[in-house]
Amino acid sequence: MSFLAKLTIDNEEMVVLRYRMSMLQDTDHSDRPAADPRGGRIRVLVELTKSTSLFDWMRNPSQVRDGKFVFYRRDGMSKMRGLEFKKAYCVEYEEAFDSDDALPMRAHITIVAKEININGSRFDKNWPLSL
Repeated sequence: MSFLAKLTIDNEEMVVLRYRMSMLQDTDHSDRPAADPRGGRIRVLVELTKSTSLFDWMRNPSQVRDGKFVFYRRDGMSKMRGLEFKKAYCVEYEEAFDSDDALPMRAHITIVAKEININGSRFDKNWPLSL
């Protein structure tokens, strides 16, 4: 079980408060896979810093970035799991602050990437070379 996660994009490290990554595969009427897997949509809640790099990434629809998540074990700082993404777009951005809760100022972002690699297991999307 992990107790700490960090997201690094362009040498900027952020504390991850919440993380979700989903993929799916369409099925036929008998629930057999009927299409190639798709998805790899990463939804993440990070603690905000004074940097505007995530906001800048979101407002530039042609900008792609590479990054990685590291999930650490409870025993200290040994790595439990890693996820790397390449040629990724930020397709959703939302900032939040609530003065009456324990969470810091935060940003929710959604990342879609051409390539996702989880501990050496790679998933590539069949995207055209340019949009």
